Amino acid sequence: MTAVQSLNDLIHLRADGLPIVSLYAVVPVDPKDHNGLRSRVNSLLDQLDPLTDDRSLEREARLSIREDIVRLREAVLAEHWKPHGIGLFASSARNLFEAVELPSEPHDRVMVDATPWVRPIAAMVDKEHRPCLVTLDRGHAVLWEYQDGELRQVEEIKDRVLRDDDYTGGRWGGREWATHYTAGELAKRHFRHVSERLDRLFFPQHDQEVQYQTVVEGRSEHEIGADRRYDVLVVAEHGDAVAGFVDELPDQLRQKLAGTFTDPSVNDRGALKAQADEVLDRWEREREKQQIGHVLEIEAMGGWGVTGLHRCLWAASSKGIETLLLRETDEAPGVVCDVCGWLGESGDTCPVSGDPLRHAPDIVDQLVQSVLRDGGEVHNLEEGIAPDARTPAAHLRFPLPPEPGE
Repeated sequence: MTAVQSLNDLIHLRADGLPIVSLYAVVPVDPKDHNGLRSRVNSLLDQLDPLTDDRSLEREARLSIREDIVRLREAVLAEHWKPHGIGLFASSARNLFEAVELPSEPHDRVMVDATPWVRPIAAMVDKEHRPCLVTLDRGHAVLWEYQDGELRQVEEIKDRVLRDDDYTGGRWGGREWATHYTAGELAKRHFRHVSERLDRLFFPQHDQEVQYQTVVEGRSEHEIGADRRYDVLVVAEHGDAVAGFVDELPDQLRQKLAGTFTDPSVNDRGALKAQADEVLDRWEREREKQQIGHVLEIEAMGGWGVTGLHRCLWAASSKGIETLLLRETDEAPGVVCDVCGWLGESGDTCPVSGDPLRHAPDIVDQLVQSVLRDGGEVHNLEEGIAPDARTPAAHLRFPLPPEPGE
């Protein structure tokens, strides 16, 4: 099960008064370091020992946590998870145990709440893109898949080129214009060929064969292998080819373009990855700046944007968040109404339904889950992107109603 599928399952586990232990740990690449993983997990679980004797908790909850500690210690001894991280979710009282292998390293952390703590998984899913790198010149292109830190060649495209695109016509000359024109037309044909292939990789539904198999034969995209599509494009060129190639990209594909660079190190995978990483990191930061800048601008104009924890909690309670922006450091305790879904910073009684409120150690995690369940998006910002005290921030679906008591 992928991280995306696990996240979708976890956010739909509703609170029922019994605790769930959520534990995240880095899984080392070298199996020899597995003892270090066990030591770190044991240290995290030691933090829960006081809860097993906490008389403020129901007896069933204390026993559940005690059994969860034992089961998690046994799991880390018996299992051999893949790098780079693992998320474990356990509640013996609810007959729950799930292990989610993570695509990147989390911070070692343990949390006990009535629902799973999913923010680390949501942050990784947000950052988990499937880039396609294209290295090309006027007659030759190589398509690379960049996944899990590894470059894998997907396809090589070769088209006709002139043996000498500076041919002048021999002794008497006069062929410069015709030669350059032919070379330019061949390059455009090559660029269109590459662009058409990319279009099918990014948008399999445009492929006639895929359309036939899904519409006529009734097969799913997963069955025919068309569900894993690329979502970010990076272009690297030899010489001066990149401008002409980008001009040939259709608008829908150009929107996927993260950036370009020149003189790719095709014979050095490590150097090529470093060049691609630089483009992708720059693209990610620019995207985040645009997202938070847009929310700040429309909020200042009185539009569909809010900033700050209090306003975002009310927006989520109203099911009005289209896109939520937050930082890793955005964390605070709060309260939740498990009847109507109201989220707040404090209180004992829900101002909407009148039902008792449940304490949540991280109300931002409840905010994230609420937005995802309602079909919104959650994006995590790097530190330094957003102004202080302006996150969480949200782009809204509609103007918010007045808060209770206003």
